[in-house]
Amino acid sequence: MDGEVEISNNPSRRKKAWDRFASNESLLRTYNVREEELAALGQAALLGTAQSEKDFLFMLNVIRRGRRR
Repeated sequence: MDGEVEISNNPSRRKKAWDRFASNESLLRTYNVREEELAALGQAALLGTAQSEKDFLFMLNVIRRGRRR
């Protein structure tokens, strides 16, 4: 799968990724994730595309860039 992104249809795997991200206080503190950002990411988690903490950090950056415009 060179260059392709695999999206999991496994709700359990997506939930675990969100749970790991949302409960990682050190990571949230390092990236200064605010409550409203965490809420927005939680809504995005329902879409089912994020599978890792890196995916959530990517989305956080997208949210922050969009807010600056």
